[in-house]
Amino acid sequence: MNAFDDINQKIVIVVVFTTVFLLLWLFVKNRFSEKIQISNQTRFSHIESRRLAHSNIVSLFEIDQKKILILQSKHGSTALDITNNFPDGDVDDAVL
Repeated sequence: MNAFDDINQKIVIVVVFTTVFLLLWLFVKNRFSEKIQISNQTRFSHIESRRLAHSNIVSLFEIDQKKILILQSKHGSTALDITNNFPDGDVDDAVL
């Protein structure tokens, strides 16, 4: 009977610890999922990610009102600033 009570106590401890951990994780996830503040005034948010063929991943982030496109592949990654900083109609050429 004593061993049965010991097992019940251990199960209760594991369930309580797991519940507390999950509640803490949900709180942190909901609190910081929208925007993450890096350093003083930097705003960082993840907009979208897509998996392409051959394990390539395209991700779109917004950092301080700038849209950054990141292509991740097996051999490295590339980041491009795709923010449109030009007024409409002023630019006739493509900007690389």
